[in-house]
Amino acid sequence: MDIVGLVVGAILTLLIFSILLRDNVLYRWALALVVGAAVGYAAAIAVRFVSTLWTAQGDAYVRGTTGQIEVSSLATVLPLLLGCLLLFKGFTSSRLLGRLSVVGNIPLGYLVGAGAGVAVSGALLGTILPLTWATGEGVRLEHGILRLVQGAIALVATIVTLLVFSTTLRRSPGVEAERKGWRHGLEQMGQALVAVALGAAFAGALSSALTALVMRLWQLADLVGRVVSLAGG
Repeated sequence: MDIVGLVVGAILTLLIFSILLRDNVLYRWALALVVGAAVGYAAAIAVRFVSTLWTAQGDAYVRGTTGQIEVSSLATVLPLLLGCLLLFKGFTSSRLLGRLSVVGNIPLGYLVGAGAGVAVSGALLGTILPLTWATGEGVRLEHGILRLVQGAIALVATIVTLLVFSTTLRRSPGVEAERKGWRHGLEQMGQALVAVALGAAFAGALSSALTALVMRLWQLADLVGRVVSLAGG
């Protein structure tokens, strides 16, 4: 079974690598297979989740008929109800059920609001506040002169970088507004720091991709070694 998995993986890898030569049917077939497998897996997870909610709702109904309703049971009814309301968004092209598509805005608004809240709180609690705390923690005399200098450099670099995202000058129609003076120099320095940060992030992503490529090539070499050993044995 290990050899079969290696053979299938090697064939798909070669089909994906064929795009380096030119766009061909084999590459599109392999890409469709990968995307289809991912969509099928996501659909299976969704069906399993819905079936779990359906079973939990059935248990909640049974407990409700006996007068034993739990909070955890009621919590399973709300996601199922919102999911059912979201299905009405698919009736926008129907004349009969098109008016009911407005009901789907309720769960859609909930999803957008919850997603925005999670994104904002994640950025605030996971990035901005830790960055502010780490920057202020470094500028302390009890850590020594060297740590103080490093903290001061980090503080100045953070402030200079934030100046890049400051409010731009208003421009009159047909008139180019130019920044002059010390703020313009600081903003140029901040742009250079942002470019360095983006370059480091791109280098990290590229190194991860190269690592995955090397591992895949190593697996192909292992497959070739096994085939040669089986042919020779």
